[in-house]
Amino acid sequence: MNGLLSYTTHPSARLRRGVLGLAVGVAGMLMGACGGDSNTPNDVTTYTVTANEDDREPQQDGSVQYTYTVTVTDTTGATVPNAGLKYEVSLGTITASNSVSDANGTGKVRWTINGAEFANNSGATLKACADSRTQAECTPTTVASPTF
Repeated sequence: MNGLLSYTTHPSARLRRGVLGLAVGVAGMLMGACGGDSNTPNDVTTYTVTANEDDREPQQDGSVQYTYTVTVTDTTGATVPNAGLKYEVSLGTITASNSVSDANGTGKVRWTINGAEFANNSGATLKACADSRTQAECTPTTVASPTF
């Protein structure tokens, strides 16, 4: 054979090397994907949220609809755009349980309390929180109570 050594690799050995190479490649891709994740717990910043009641509209069905503007600020008092917001209410319904603050660091939420709930309004609260994730994972705290 022209003076060169030659050998034949068994098909199962080639398969094992191929599977091993694939496994190493996939592991490298997964490790690289984790390295740039800005939503790891060490990288999450929580912010302060305040709320102002903008509007209170009694509805024909006896419910009352409130509109609140929430403002997200950092520790220096500067507003924070693109912060993830999370909302909860103690009774009634809200338009969305999550949103993102706008360019001015604000968001809007509409809260509806039905007639029966409105009559027994003790302890009605709007809770909110904000963090640096697009989908906030913080624990909401009370930011407002509706005027009755």
